[in-house]
Amino acid sequence: MTKNLEVGASFGIQGTFQMIAPITGKFRKLFIKDLTIALSLGGAGGAAWWNLYHLPNVARRDAYYAKLEASKSQ
Repeated sequence: MTKNLEVGASFGIQGTFQMIAPITGKFRKLFIKDLTIALSLGGAGGAAWWNLYHLPNVARRDAYYAKLEASKSQ
């Protein structure tokens, strides 16, 4: 629902302006967008850390202890 407003000379502006409708649901939309981006980046970062850092270190550690165990048994 828009209304025409006459702006008087006391404001120094001449003309007719329309009121804009209030923005509704903006907080919810931004919250959902922010949450989606945060979970996506967090999941991608977590998967990258797990596959590129954690698993190679675990494999390196397991290989070290397997080699240590093999040298002790000889």
